Amino acid sequence: MIISLLHILLAGIILVLIPVSAGNALVSVLKLKKNIALLYVSGWLLIWAVFQLITVPLVMKKVSFTIAFIVLTILTAIFCVYGICKRNFIHITFSDYKNSEKTAVICMFVLIAALLLVTLMTQHTDADDSRFVVNAVDMLRTDTMYLSNPATGNIQDSFVREVKKDVTAPWAVFIAWCARLTGVHATIMAHTVLPIILLLAAVCVWWMMSEVFFGDHLIYRSLFLDMVLFLSIYGHFSIYTEECFLLTRIWQGKAVIAGVGIPAAYTIGCWIYDEGKYQYYILLFFLNLSMCLMSGMGVIIGTLMMGCMGMVYGISKRNWRVICILWMFCIPNIIYYGLYRFLH
Repeated sequence: MIISLLHILLAGIILVLIPVSAGNALVSVLKLKKNIALLYVSGWLLIWAVFQLITVPLVMKKVSFTIAFIVLTILTAIFCVYGICKRNFIHITFSDYKNSEKTAVICMFVLIAALLLVTLMTQHTDADDSRFVVNAVDMLRTDTMYLSNPATGNIQDSFVREVKKDVTAPWAVFIAWCARLTGVHATIMAHTVLPIILLLAAVCVWWMMSEVFFGDHLIYRSLFLDMVLFLSIYGHFSIYTEECFLLTRIWQGKAVIAGVGIPAAYTIGCWIYDEGKYQYYILLFFLNLSMCLMSGMGVIIGTLMMGCMGMVYGISKRNWRVICILWMFCIPNIIYYGLYRFLH
């Protein structure tokens, strides 16, 4: 029992260090100001975007899961090694923390946020396993991708029924990849490890969003994070709320869209609107591809968000070039939707 818990803990540590290292690589290349939240989120965006670009063709070619695992692992390792070689993960200065009273208040808010996050994790229950986890388990069992019937376990020659829409949004491949990489069973990975990993990503996005609202006021930002966590805990009044998906099934791709993808798109969109740096467009492009990986719903939502952000920015700033750029981001979404519609 103790060995199993240590194994799960080690898996969680690995899945935290991987995005931080990959994020350091991406943020270093983009020359953005580093902080732990940005490194963690941008690392996952880079990995998820690459997974989407690589996995969909491999799934459609019906190659084995082992080949996909090797290719994706090598690419992820390259990102991590480059990020580690860059060093200087976070630059921390203490000039803003000389006021002891201010520091005490900030520490109190951070502690409350940490306690609320733990409470959020303990409220986790599992639902809707009928296809998502089964697909990941079958990939490891049969060494195929989406060629087994999740209801019977029988191998098929084509993509049919519910599985068909997962071909262009292969989130289960990511779950299976995490399971094989860490040696943790896919079911345990989905229900125990990934909820913590993905909740941390959601919290990091909320922390970045707080900077959009409150700038460098750390007390207000900490209070904002506490309030969002409170709402997440007590907003589970319906199975259709974002809080329900966050608490009960964050390991599902569509829940990651609600908990991480949409808030991140709003945050990066605000950065683009306020500063207009080209680096933020790259992050937004990676986010759009990540949402396509998470769910077929992400293909549609990503298109709508890119289109709306381009329209709002272009009209308010009278910059039609931005409209063209953001609308061009929708091209992969159109391709994936077309593949889904005409896939046999």
